[in-house]
Amino acid sequence: MFSDFDVQTRQMLTGNLLMIGCCIFYLAWWLIAFKPQGAVKGLRSGWLLIPALLFGVAAVIQIVQGSGAVESSALLFPRNMVLIGGIVVYIILLVGTSVLLKRQVTTELFLIVGWTTLMFLELNALFA
Repeated sequence: MFSDFDVQTRQMLTGNLLMIGCCIFYLAWWLIAFKPQGAVKGLRSGWLLIPALLFGVAAVIQIVQGSGAVESSALLFPRNMVLIGGIVVYIILLVGTSVLLKRQVTTELFLIVGWTTLMFLELNALFA
């Protein structure tokens, strides 16, 4: 089924499968650590973040390698613009969250914007 894929596309597919693993471990930790009654604190739930981190880092490496190997002349947007756009969106949301909405900024904001930026890099490469 995937025999038609080139090396870059396989790397991006592998990265997305690893990202699914990262999400599973992260959500399992979140459900255990923040459930309303009987939340499990400390290392009893925190160990789930270790495989989430490992899966996430491996996913980012695979996706960046796969999307970075695509010829830059065929991209929809320059890679620099996607990265700068991600940084700008993060700053806007950071200021909006903390200053305008007066809410605590959590790691999830960074993770969501980073993941979205990574997906834009991947879509950009797949377009090419």
